[in-house]
Amino acid sequence: MSQNNKLQNAQLAAAGFVNQLAGGDGNLSPHQMALTGFSDGIAVTDVALTNNANTITTAINAYLASASTNIGRALQLGQTQLLGGTDPDFLMLLSDGSANRPADVDLAGAENDFYIDVNDNG
Repeated sequence: MSQNNKLQNAQLAAAGFVNQLAGGDGNLSPHQMALTGFSDGIAVTDVALTNNANTITTAINAYLASASTNIGRALQLGQTQLLGGTDPDFLMLLSDGSANRPADVDLAGAENDFYIDVNDNG
């Protein structure tokens, strides 16, 4: 994501999507959105479900490019944000498409229990 302005372009697209959904006033109501980030082989929920678009865009713009991407774990954490919500539920993934964590999906262990390889890297 650090090459050719990939991260900056992704941030602009994601923030634009959030602002469009909020209608420009910073309020996503009646919608809610959560933000799960993934880098260095770790995925975390950075913003739990909220209707505050400014909180989401601030977190999006704070992301920095790093070396490792665990798309599977990010999707898994994102899915947990949808549990108990109202229908319809949507999950959107924004990535450079290069899942490279876990490093070796053939090995046993918790790290390899859930893995999505978009580019057949594993």
